[in-house]
Amino acid sequence: MKLWHGSPTKINSPVILEGRFHGMFFASSKESAVGLGVPKHFYTVEIPDEEIADARDFLYDHSATQEAIKAYGDDAETMLMLMGGYVSEWDDPEAAHTANRAINGIDEDPGMDIDELSWDIQKESAILAGKMGYKAVAVEDEHGTSFIVLPGEKLKED
Repeated sequence: MKLWHGSPTKINSPVILEGRFHGMFFASSKESAVGLGVPKHFYTVEIPDEEIADARDFLYDHSATQEAIKAYGDDAETMLMLMGGYVSEWDDPEAAHTANRAINGIDEDPGMDIDELSWDIQKESAILAGKMGYKAVAVEDEHGTSFIVLPGEKLKED
């Protein structure tokens, strides 16, 4: 699958770096690869479909469940439900609290930033996909389906 990333600034690295989301966001078309700001530069990656995980499938995948249990213990099911969009940190305060504890080790809610927590959940989806041997993961966000491509994949300027 060919994926697109739009950037207002030139990216000097020939490969995707770690970054805030354990990779870089891409879209399935150049038209939707707007990103933040007005893109002046577009980049592509080519990843075979079978090497792209779908976060919605994690909840029903045995290897994802096993990796989630290792990472999150008793909070694994809630984390998989959040990653897959079956529950929302925005609408379910209990799930948000669980995620904050599982990811950040914070078992209190005062001042919890839901934007940051939402980004943390996306990052955790990418980390889990990497542990399972994938090169990218499809996640649902405000743009619909977006793809986080993991570190090390080669960027090609369009």
